[in-house]
Amino acid sequence: MSKKLVLILLTVLATFSIQAQSLDLIEGADYVKWSAPAVGGSGCVGGATEVSINFYTDLHGAVIGFNNLGNDSRGKKDLILRKNCSIRIPASVARGYSLGVRAKSASGFIAQSRGVTAKAQVDVGLVGDPQEKLEKTWSQASNANFQLSDDLMAGDFAWSRCGDDAILSVNASVLAQKAKAKYQHLLTIEVLELEFAIRRCQ
Repeated sequence: MSKKLVLILLTVLATFSIQAQSLDLIEGADYVKWSAPAVGGSGCVGGATEVSINFYTDLHGAVIGFNNLGNDSRGKKDLILRKNCSIRIPASVARGYSLGVRAKSASGFIAQSRGVTAKAQVDVGLVGDPQEKLEKTWSQASNANFQLSDDLMAGDFAWSRCGDDAILSVNASVLAQKAKAKYQHLLTIEVLELEFAIRRCQ
């Protein structure tokens, strides 16, 4: 008889903002414990102080805010602009369970003149496994807020190995290439929303 997978949405007891470098282990549901993040990259030069990571009970996931992840060409003559931010959050998973993660959406802002090609990309997954990718490219003049989303079904999570601890991986980046130094460009990634789930396994 086939085993029935019991999907248990991760319930977090409170909302936490992870910014301190010396943060104690965070209690999530009975099945997962999150610990302090490691943060780095040219778009997060201040480490954990450059991001806010909030676990919400009603979302069964997390919202990550980026404070300074963006390209701004004002006052710069560079033809290529790039910034990136990498986040790793260890998770201790209870024996007999697997942790599922997926990216729900990412949002930001773009303003650029003609002659600029820009790209925003966010990769989300578990360290050691294939990453889910959200991305968008602009090759024309633009001035708008944007949202990146995936066409995965709601149940399509990346799952950790049964009972093994896991590390949530987030890699966000912005890139711009200008045909001439005088062309203007601004691109930011501001918010990433994640979903979590737990299921029984053997």
